[in-house]
Amino acid sequence: MASFKASGVKSSNDILRRQRNKPVIYLEGESDKIIFENFWFVHLLEKIAFATVPVTQGCSAVVSKVGTDRGNGMNSFGIVDRDKLMADDNWVLLRELDDAKFEAGRPYQHIKITRRWELESYLVDPEVFEQYLSTFEGGRKLRSKSEVETEILIHADALVPLAAVNQTLHKHRIKAVGDGFTRLEDRGTVDSRIREEKLVGQPHLIEEYQAILPSIDAFGVSHDNHVSKKLDGLLRILNGKALLARLALASKIKDPFEYFLAKEIKQADRVAPELVEFVNQCIA
Repeated sequence: MASFKASGVKSSNDILRRQRNKPVIYLEGESDKIIFENFWFVHLLEKIAFATVPVTQGCSAVVSKVGTDRGNGMNSFGIVDRDKLMADDNWVLLRELDDAKFEAGRPYQHIKITRRWELESYLVDPEVFEQYLSTFEGGRKLRSKSEVETEILIHADALVPLAAVNQTLHKHRIKAVGDGFTRLEDRGTVDSRIREEKLVGQPHLIEEYQAILPSIDAFGVSHDNHVSKKLDGLLRILNGKALLARLALASKIKDPFEYFLAKEIKQADRVAPELVEFVNQCIA
């Protein structure tokens, strides 16, 4: 016991992991852990463990914990949301459009930064959402994938101004605009409200906001005008929680449905390949 205490290992879980040399992946919150542990990677729990950090500490605590563990000789890894790059003011990597360059620019060892904005962004699967909605609406006929994608893309487009204003506000250390700000308004209305309610009387912020908007829109550019590619791109830079909230509000869904989506994504074998690859690398 004394040797563990001297090395800085404090919890019984840490001791057990060190004895078994079972790798652990730290996640930002309990809901992330539930999705990884109960749905997406339940088949790998013999080989790897998932753990969380205090909810108030989030992504920075994941980076810190992995560093501490590895300093104590433990086989630890972490996954943090892309929004960690905004917290770090790493604007170049945050706005990188090329996935390969994004991965190559990873600033932390043993830490995976998600390509999409946050874990909730990976729950935005048009086909799975339509399956849920069909059941919710009494078992109606499923719409086509393209029809559902187009509808979701309209909601995503309305969140572009929200992403731009929050990047602007973060640069000046001003409190962010909340996820629910857009209600069900279209992009033009959201943009007008931001200018009139959040940036009024601050021309320097309006100018910066206008300059950031094209960098957000760039994620939704598809050379062949393919809706799937546009949506996939925007999910890298838009708030996933806000998009799910809009979809729920538009469809009058009052009950939480995130875990249903996670379950169905796993059953459809559509867990994001980048996450699967990282978890497998941690086991290897």
